[in-house]
Amino acid sequence: MTCSLPSCKNPCIRTIESEHEKHQCHEVYCQKKCTIKGCSRSCGVKDHFHDLVAGAEHLCGNEHARAESCEMPGICEIFTELVRQNRVFQGQRGSFEYEHVSEQNGLRKGCCIPIPRFQRSHQGPHVHTKNENVVHYCDTRCQACGYFCRLPLDHHGLHDTVHGNMRNVRFISEEEDNDIQDRKYKWGEKGEAEMCHIYCRKQGRGHIHLVPCPKMCTNNLYDGSRHETVKYGPDVDVSKDGMTHDTYWKYVRFVDPCTQEERQEFNRCSHRHSSIVPHHVIFVIDKLGSMGTSDITPTMVRFARHNSRLGYVYEAILRFIITSQIPVSDDSISVILFNKSATVAVEIQDMEDGVVDRLLPHQSHGGTTFSSGLGSAEQLMVKATRDLRVHMKVPVVIFLSDGGNK
Repeated sequence: MTCSLPSCKNPCIRTIESEHEKHQCHEVYCQKKCTIKGCSRSCGVKDHFHDLVAGAEHLCGNEHARAESCEMPGICEIFTELVRQNRVFQGQRGSFEYEHVSEQNGLRKGCCIPIPRFQRSHQGPHVHTKNENVVHYCDTRCQACGYFCRLPLDHHGLHDTVHGNMRNVRFISEEEDNDIQDRKYKWGEKGEAEMCHIYCRKQGRGHIHLVPCPKMCTNNLYDGSRHETVKYGPDVDVSKDGMTHDTYWKYVRFVDPCTQEERQEFNRCSHRHSSIVPHHVIFVIDKLGSMGTSDITPTMVRFARHNSRLGYVYEAILRFIITSQIPVSDDSISVILFNKSATVAVEIQDMEDGVVDRLLPHQSHGGTTFSSGLGSAEQLMVKATRDLRVHMKVPVVIFLSDGGNK
């Protein structure tokens, strides 16, 4: 006869002569698997018929690590990893490439307290460390980029973080078309291509931030806030309050990510009368044949046709423009490309992303003569003294070449 345990097919080891009510095989332990998640051991109860006991708990008899996360208030660890990714924003009014520069994550670590033998849980809360003095971090996020505050839980004063791309916001504006320098948006489109502090820089002096008007209008609570005087879309039926730059960051209770100089500039009226002297930046770029070498290449898809040193220089000019887009300056840009002769590819334009598109038709070829590029730069500077757009701007020449003068 087989064992009386329904799931067991082993033969009974008792003799026919002995009286017994159930058939017992040679196994003495329960054959069920431990029911703790992730454990593959067998039940540790020394009773082959344990599974037939009402309400039987199948546990292996070993300690188990907890799969649950720490449940103490706050965030166990916050880390920001610098990651450069080139992404493409596809909007209703066109597309453009932008750089996504960092990524932040808040982590709840696993519980460090094991489950005792023959128990389903340990006593007390789940914690990631037994150190009573460990610091958990604030779990408040920036409303725009979603980055966690990097200060300890229950800290005093404003929250503080690094800030990233504004993935949690959509553009609200008075007009349906919303231009931020060369980037063209429709109201309601996501702000993921812009970063919190860079966006403020681009908006410049006198810019405002819009927030939904609460039941008690913010102009009754904050200096630097007022109820809307025009309607902002796309949700024109939702009342909004406009706030100055300083007031907005106090309202969201985060440290202002912009510099003191920038904040002073933002607080001025929207008409420019800054005492800071702007510049006319003139790039003089060698495009001789060796600039077509691919030992160093751009990373942006925008420059895919120029997989070369020259393309890398074009990308560097774009990065220069992006980092120079600060409202305390009113810089202009020109670009001269030369080999044995010179071409003014960009002549006295505002410092905006789109000017690099004028460089893309130009390829590397030929030999090089420094005098052709420098002579053209000299002529352009003389011409600029008679141009009302730039005659008061300080000229700055940036000369780049990978070869020798012939």
